[in-house]
Amino acid sequence: CYQFPTRTITDSCRDDIILIDKIIGAGEIAISDHRSSNPLDHDIENLASECRVGGLLSGKAGILHIHVGDDPEGIKPLFRLANRSQILLQNILPTHLNRKMPLLYEGMKYLKKGGIIDITSGIFQTEFDTDPIDASYAFKYLLENKCPKENITISSDSNGSMPIFQNGILKSITAGSINTNFIEFKKLVQLYNFPIETALLPFTENPARILKFNNLGSIEINKQADILILNKDLTIYCVICKGKVLLMNGKFFTKSFF
Repeated sequence: CYQFPTRTITDSCRDDIILIDKIIGAGEIAISDHRSSNPLDHDIENLASECRVGGLLSGKAGILHIHVGDDPEGIKPLFRLANRSQILLQNILPTHLNRKMPLLYEGMKYLKKGGIIDITSGIFQTEFDTDPIDASYAFKYLLENKCPKENITISSDSNGSMPIFQNGILKSITAGSINTNFIEFKKLVQLYNFPIETALLPFTENPARILKFNNLGSIEINKQADILILNKDLTIYCVICKGKVLLMNGKFFTKSFF
């Protein structure tokens, strides 16, 4: 929901988070985008505060998810908010910051202020838009510039609407691919020589911790058994979801081995 005020099920975003189990925050509220409702700075601050209070009272993340477009304003509203209220930075997660290099540079500065950011594996260059940066390269760039790797997540927009614009004119609509996270993970390891444990962070441990999904993100006792077993060439050998083997060596299964 790009629009502001954001739609709610109860009478407020705060109460949605407190009362409805699956709701952990609000968004995506759009800024710096021609499809945005153009919320004012105090609108963003108020909504982030509602998310934070809802999270505190429910034990959830209380995240305000911010869709960032490619308008020149970028994430300047979030910097202005950071100058007034550092504590809210941990409740605001701007996404799509690899849309173009100046925006990624702003993301680097935002991280160094203590913020958290998301980069999108489903963003790619087209004949109409050559600005996007691969998520794997963006992650490499941020770490080379001494940004905290714990505060970076990568997400795919899988199956979400992916419109393609040229000068504000809609040219086509596609859907986000389910494969892009895995593609960018492999590039981190095979192209940029990241250790696997570092390359996994923005896809696994970081989002689980930031979103307070305490039963996800790593392989430990009492955590949900969502596991990929890979071959040496990083092709997928086995898929386990919630402890059930769904795929092994190219063969699908319908019941658990365990």
